Amino acid sequence: IYTLSLHDALPIFKSFPGRVTEAMSAGRPVLCWRVPERPEMMKVFEDGKEILFYSTPEELCEQIVRLSRDPQLVQTIAQHAHRTLIERHTSEHRAKQILHWVSGGEAPRYHP
Repeated sequence: IYTLSLHDALPIFKSFPGRVTEAMSAGRPVLCWRVPERPEMMKVFEDGKEILFYSTPEELCEQIVRLSRDPQLVQTIAQHAHRTLIERHTSEHRAKQILHWVSGGEAPRYHP
């Protein structure tokens, strides 16, 4: 399980740290602090399907207990996250988005 804390979310960079996608690539479920004032970022991965968010230390504890009691949930979240990475967040996919943006003005979309 990888957990992202408040101190990991830099105010300048408005996205998930690379550690989140690295953990997903390694087949680990990710628990991530729900970053306020980042609505677009919160749409990149679906809560409860590809990632688990928390807002308080109590919610973090609840999510940890939930995962420790449900190995099937661990596997399901990890598989969904990995699939999403392959489908929407590879370097090739991002390069295509940037080329479309530069050539046609179509801004990249990082969520469905």
